[in-house]
Amino acid sequence: VVNKWFYLQAVSDIPGNVENVRKLLNHPAFDLRNPNKVYSVIGGFCGSPVNFHAKDGSGYEFLGNIVLQLDKINPQL
Repeated sequence: VVNKWFYLQAVSDIPGNVENVRKLLNHPAFDLRNPNKVYSVIGGFCGSPVNFHAKDGSGYEFLGNIVLQLDKINPQL
């Protein structure tokens, strides 16, 4: 249920949602070491064309930073 909630928050097409997604990464139920949590939040965010492909590049920058963090924790993810 929490993963679905994470996904729905992250996939929102509300412009500027990248800030809300950053807040989700600090949610007590989120763990960057848990692949299902990562798929819910990061996968959801990437499914939002409005925010992932934002004209200012913030979506790409956000994903790049997350990939660098994940590579240190779980390179297979």
